Order: sequence, then structure tokens, then C-alpha cells
Amino acid sequence: MKGLAVFLLVASLGAVLAASLNEGNKALPVCPPYDPEGFVVIFPNTDDCTTFYICDDQDRPILKKCQLGLWFNPAESVCDFPENVEVGVCKPPSSH
Repeated sequence: MKGLAVFLLVASLGAVLAASLNEGNKALPVCPPYDPEGFVVIFPNTDDCTTFYICDDQDRPILKKCQLGLWFNPAESVCDFPENVEVGVCKPPSSH
């Protein structure tokens, strides 16, 4: 019985943490199809140029943040200087 109580407590805390990490209770994005060549799937966060998603091995999107002053460049799949990122791919930080 004690084991069940601990399991339920841990499961509840996990659900609360996941909900708090989901900004404003927005639906999480869906990971694109797995790359057949085995490369990690990375895609932009269209709501914020300074962040991007990386898909884990269970196709769950994990939000990552670029270093201060850099934006995610989806053409190169790297954090880059804002002037190198195509306009319209994401929302600049000032437009939040």
C-alpha cells in the first residue's frame, strides 16, 4: 500500500511539473516524422525565435533556448545571429 501511495505521489508531481512547463497550457507541438538517417529531429518554435524544439527518442518535443542574443536558424539547425534567420519563420522576442 505504501508503494502505491509513493507511486501516485510521484505520478502526480510529474503531471504538475509537465503542466507547469507547458507555457500557458498551450498544446505542445508534434514532432515531425523521425529522420530515416538517424539524425536528431530539431524544429523551430514559431512563437519565439530564441527557442527551438528537439525531439527525444519517444517523439516528445523538448523546448530548448538559444544563448542570449541568438535566434534559432532552422535552415542550419543551429542558434545563430538574428540577421541570419529568415524573417517570418518565428516571432522576434520583442513581439511577445
